[in-house]
Amino acid sequence: MLISEFLIIFAAILAASALLSYTVKRIRLLYVIHRLKRIDGVTVEICSYPSFFAPRPTRRIAARISVGGRCYAVRIFNGVSGAHSVHLASPKFASVSIKSASVTKARIFGRQVSAVKLEGGATHFARTVIMKPEGDREGDVPVMLFNPAPRELTYVTPEKNSIRVAFTGDTVMGMRIFTRSTFENFIDRSSRGFYT
Repeated sequence: MLISEFLIIFAAILAASALLSYTVKRIRLLYVIHRLKRIDGVTVEICSYPSFFAPRPTRRIAARISVGGRCYAVRIFNGVSGAHSVHLASPKFASVSIKSASVTKARIFGRQVSAVKLEGGATHFARTVIMKPEGDREGDVPVMLFNPAPRELTYVTPEKNSIRVAFTGDTVMGMRIFTRSTFENFIDRSSRGFYT
């Protein structure tokens, strides 16, 4: 077997495994959204099944979840993997990239004590994605679900003078930010009156 044939087969296996992993994560997300209607006081409306499998941020609302008098309009953003970072530059544009990082081992008097992760300033394979939301109803609370979740999410502040890190549950550019598991927990707690 030639080296080129081996490389082609290896690349095909990697691509197939990545596609399979992505599909499984999105099927699991769809299952979790469907399962939310088992919670008392929660209604679920799936608006677009194709949106659950789209590789780009969805323009259309994927699902509407109503709980405690509020309706959450869910869109899905592909964060690619835990090796990627997402930066929300505006409500219409985002950037997805890989940040370089390295690990070094700290030593004190010749003994290894811990591993320290050093973040590099370089980004690789950066690409811009376009978000153009459509289909919002008045009173909807826009939700952006990151699945797969990126390692880091940053955004430009409303004053446009600094960049901050976003955490799940934060409101960024008019959208609530969640991952699959944190959104499931949020809806469950909302149904029990934790967030009024």
